[in-house]
Amino acid sequence: MDSFWSHANVAIFDHSKFGKVLVSVQQDITDRKNAESQIKKLNEELEGRVIQRTELLEAANKELEAFSYSVSHDLRAPLRSVHGFTKILLEDYEPILDDEGKRICKIYPQAQLRWES
Repeated sequence: MDSFWSHANVAIFDHSKFGKVLVSVQQDITDRKNAESQIKKLNEELEGRVIQRTELLEAANKELEAFSYSVSHDLRAPLRSVHGFTKILLEDYEPILDDEGKRICKIYPQAQLRWES
């Protein structure tokens, strides 16, 4: 014998001829319960995948942060060198630089300050 889910609506009332009467209406809700069970199972699987992907994303973000820190750190020395050369250009050659050359040489120190902050 197969099992099934049932939903019952029951009413009790007084009948003039029979006295107290109980009326019950049964409804087979097996399909609905099976669907609910399937949805619950799918939600649990989805939640597991979300957790797994979140862990993968967190690991990838940590790797990107480490890479970003490394690149930032590795670029500081060359940037300081370029800053030094720019400073020398302005100190020694400013009189012979055109306006665009002066402008570019003055932009670099400001950009380096933003980089280091």
